[in-house]
Amino acid sequence: LDYCESMAFSDKTASLYQHGKKAVDLVLTRMGVHGLPLIGKGDWNDGLDRVGHLGKGESVWLGFFLYDVLNKFAGVADQQADAETAKKYRAAAVTLKANLEKHGWDNGHYARAYADDGQKVDFNDAIVQSWAVLSGAASDDHAVAAVASAVHDLYDPDAKTILLFDKVLDKESWGGSIAAK
Repeated sequence: LDYCESMAFSDKTASLYQHGKKAVDLVLTRMGVHGLPLIGKGDWNDGLDRVGHLGKGESVWLGFFLYDVLNKFAGVADQQADAETAKKYRAAAVTLKANLEKHGWDNGHYARAYADDGQKVDFNDAIVQSWAVLSGAASDDHAVAAVASAVHDLYDPDAKTILLFDKVLDKESWGGSIAAK
């Protein structure tokens, strides 16, 4: 089941910059064994809500998104004369980029995630391949191959569109590791 709670007003105040920094810092404390962000109950795709529901699953897509956020927020930190935070986020981005290349690249494209049990959730996903390029985290060779794989695997010539991903998320296709238990 999903979790909802009521929010209460607080007497604490902070600037928009401080709120953003707290959010980024929180994500950096929630990294998995592969050095990728934990996926939790899903990174936007409800079809993946069982990948990390036990708290260990990691998202490759979120890794690319976080890489982009770290680099852009480091620039914001520079504008705020917060050199320590800018340096910290740039260093975290370098580490994350290496982890994405080491643990995300597989079979000519970037995998989607790692499930709680450590199983790689490896299907070709347009979002992951796109963000690998948009974030600037993918090596040049992998960026070209990722986009080519998305076009090759996901292009539907009849509909003249790129599909979101190439496999059905069900118990049979993933050995039950992410199916509802």
